[in-house]
Amino acid sequence: ERKKKDVDKVFIVRPLGISLNLFKPENTNKPSKIQTFFVFKGSEEVEPFNAFISSNGLKKWLNNQEIGKEDVLEYKDIFISEPRLGIKIDDSLRSVGGKEDALYRIDFLRLKDDVSFVFWAEFDLLNSELKKAGLDDEDKIFEFFNDEPRVLKLGGEMKNVRYEVEKNDFRKWIRDELKIKNIELKRGDKIEVLFLTYGVFDLTDDKLPKIKDFEIFSACFGCYEVIGINSVNLGRKTKRAFPPGTIMLLRKESDEKRMIDNPTFLVKKDGLYEMDNPIGTQEFIGTNLVLIKHGG
Repeated sequence: ERKKKDVDKVFIVRPLGISLNLFKPENTNKPSKIQTFFVFKGSEEVEPFNAFISSNGLKKWLNNQEIGKEDVLEYKDIFISEPRLGIKIDDSLRSVGGKEDALYRIDFLRLKDDVSFVFWAEFDLLNSELKKAGLDDEDKIFEFFNDEPRVLKLGGEMKNVRYEVEKNDFRKWIRDELKIKNIELKRGDKIEVLFLTYGVFDLTDDKLPKIKDFEIFSACFGCYEVIGINSVNLGRKTKRAFPPGTIMLLRKESDEKRMIDNPTFLVKKDGLYEMDNPIGTQEFIGTNLVLIKHGG
């Protein structure tokens, strides 16, 4: 609820047609292709909040069941706010800038001690640098990362972190965990697409991506977020992205029946985006991973 510090209950917004009496959709800044709004029906004043959803919560979403407070993990349960003092540096002098406002204060988020993250990594076995290092198959890579001391430097501050590594098939794991199957679609079918990772696209004038064989007729998310990359091969760049948790409602426009893997990726091909597996170089690795269900 708005202005409440703690989450006592999760309120769900649902798709609703544009025949509303409260306002005229054409007077808002919505993209012209958006025909359906997500609306909360109730007397409470509510607002979006940041949290992680559990695999059990995803099961409920897939089966059109109510998602409750017990299905989400709030940021305060994962992170500690850590205020720090800093001082601005004049790069040309390699020293303090000398201005009165050189001293500043900033808040950092630090993981709680009992929190761990799991990452899935898929190695490009054709990569020349891996071949030079003699790491040309998965067994050798697995052996390399299992050698002690199993420590990496992570993040902008290059913090030391310990890790464990094991072989695992992400798609098989999530399909078994959520008990999901591939989806067969025909013309006119509607689907809900949930972004499990950031959605990065070249947007049209309508501020929406063009997805082959589909029309986007609604979307629900808090606001765009800015993500960045600093790569020796790809350079330094930033881009606006749809945040994880974004929902898009799609309608199939082509006559050809289609069987879609679930989960899948939205990958760029010939100027459009298609539901497929990413191949080759990617600007932002791991983005555009989506989970699909019938509905909308």
